[in-house]
This record gives sequence, C-alpha cells and structure tokens, in this order.
Amino acid sequence: MAWIKQIRGPYMCYTVEKDFLTSNLIEQKPFILPDLQKPEHDVALDIRKLRAIDVLSLRFLANMDEMLEKKEHHLVLVGGEPQILSQLLALRPIRHFPTMADFEREFHDLNPALVKSILQLAQGGVGFKMLQLQCPLCHFQEVSGFVLDESKYNLVWSPSEIVPIMVPSIPEAERIDFSCYRVAVCPSCFFASSRPDHFGIRFPEGEIKSILKPEQITNLHLGQTPRKAIAAEYRESSKESFFHPPRDADAGFLSWKLHEACQKQISQDRRFVDAFEIVLANFMMCKYASNDRVIDDHLHTALAWLNNVMQNQDQYSSLRLQQAYTFYVSGLLAIDKVSEAHTAFRDFEHKFKEDSSADFWLQRAESLISESSRS
Repeated sequence: MAWIKQIRGPYMCYTVEKDFLTSNLIEQKPFILPDLQKPEHDVALDIRKLRAIDVLSLRFLANMDEMLEKKEHHLVLVGGEPQILSQLLALRPIRHFPTMADFEREFHDLNPALVKSILQLAQGGVGFKMLQLQCPLCHFQEVSGFVLDESKYNLVWSPSEIVPIMVPSIPEAERIDFSCYRVAVCPSCFFASSRPDHFGIRFPEGEIKSILKPEQITNLHLGQTPRKAIAAEYRESSKESFFHPPRDADAGFLSWKLHEACQKQISQDRRFVDAFEIVLANFMMCKYASNDRVIDDHLHTALAWLNNVMQNQDQYSSLRLQQAYTFYVSGLLAIDKVSEAHTAFRDFEHKFKEDSSADFWLQRAESLISESSRS
C-alpha cells in the first residue's frame, strides 16, 4: 500500500508506516519517484510511526535528499526514533523537526531560533525593533523592516476588529499598532512581505540571506509593473520615507495591498498561493480602509479566500486553521450570514475542542456566536 501523501504548506508530506525495509522500498518506489524526478514541492517524511528500517532503505532516503537538492528542493524529517535518526543523519545531514507542531510552525512563521537571533541583533526599543533589510529582487539596501518581541506583549481581542492585536504585558514595552508595520516594503520595486526573512537581513555582524527560491524571485520580478501601478494610487508612495515610521493608515493599507499582490505573484501555479495570507491582508485592508465601500469589498474578498482555506485544510498548520475558523465566523457574522457562521463554529468546535492550544481562538468564536444569538 502506498504511503499516505498530502500537501502541507510548501511540502509534499509522506506518512511513513511502521516498517520500511527493502520489501517496502520496492513497493513504495513507483509512487515516490515521480515526485522526486519532477518535484513541485519540498518533501517531508513523517517518520513518527517508523520502528524498523534496513540499510538499503536508509540509503534510499539519503539519496532522496540528494535528488531533491539537485532540483533545488529539500527533504525534511518529522519525528522519529533516536536510533533511526542517528543512522540516517550519519549518512546525510537532513533537516529534522522533533514534533509535528515544530514542523507546522515552519510552514508560515519565522524559525524561533532565527527570531531570537534577530531580536538580539535588532536596534530600537524594548519591544518594537527596526531592521535594515535588502530587497532580494532589486537589491535596494535601505528597506525598513520591523519586528516585535512577542514575549513582552499579549494577544488580545478588540471589539471593533476581526484580527487580535498586541498590547504590552510590561510597562516598558512600546504601545504600537504593529499591524501597520508588519509588512516590509521595498520603495524601489515595491516587493512586500510580512516575513523579514523574505528579504536579506543586514546587521553590523553580518547578513542573513533571503529564503526565497530563485523561481520565486523570478516570478516576483515579472510582477514589478503591476506593483508599481498599485503604489502609484498613492502619490506620496514615491518617497523613500513613505513606509518609514511613523506610518499612517495609507501606508498601512498600501503595505498590505502590496503584500497581497506579492502573495499572488510568488508562484505561477494558483494551487500554491497561500490563501491564508491573502485573507489576512484583506482583513488588514479593512482595518486601514478610508471608506465603507472599500471595507465591504475587502471583507467579501477575505471571505472568498477563506472558503479556499476551508477546502484545502491539509495545506495549513493547526494554528492557522484555528485562526481561519475564528476569522470565518467573525466575517460571516459581519455580513449577517448567521446560519453559516453557526455551522462554521460547529465544525471548528468538532475539529479542535480536544486541543487546548485552540482555546484562545475557540473562546472568541464562541463569544461571537453567543452575541449573535442574543441580538
């Protein structure tokens, strides 16, 4: 029987069964080789169940990583018995995630070790810090980036917003609307991303290179003219200082609009577009929009892309799904689709009620449903 495989974020993820011996290798090879010869994704092997492996199968896994590397892709491992891992890593230094939670976090967020290094090296205040970034497309070297030390803030709900906000947990931390600064924008080619590691990060001690792949950079290069047309809607955006602090609502709105554009441009295949990032961008544009018509447009766009997330849940981490369900309930209630919101909440509760990590999001969705029932 072929290993279960599914798209999870940017990975083709295979679930390896209890035994992977030569007989199993012969059985699996016809199913795996097409994904190695013409890979569209990096490959992840979930080896949490694996208990027995022999030399030929170990060599095959090491060769998988070599084959993928030649195609500018990579293999990662999730979980695994220490003895099996040590044998495999002795053959090839393959990246390893100890738990599924660590692997899922890597889909969409900065590596925790990288965040710690960035915060130690970045300049600025107690919680809100600035970064000097270099654009990976046009190589402009004075892109302003920002990062928040989340250990000094709490995530809380605001009655007027769909997305939660950060408030200081200690008196020394700066009070700031970080959503307005979260997206870094190159003022030369208008490449924009909420992830600092999509840019080169420059410090006096050295540089952290962009994680974008060559084909992603090529795709983004091709989208420069449309991005410049978007930016031209704001006359002041031609100034290099437009995205510097303090940012106003126009800068916040445009940064998220450019982020949305880049998310759509980064892959030529619509299947690989990160729908959640487009949802988030549209909710943020609702926050900084100048009138009700624009808010309504972006609210409906966010809900359309949330439908995409719901239909492709395997592509998203557990945390992102918890966020998506909460936003979906909130968005549906905002356009008076109460019955649909109740159905979405029941699905959310069924999927995550046993997961304590979902409490923050479930409780918000439940309170919105309760309010709608009283009104």
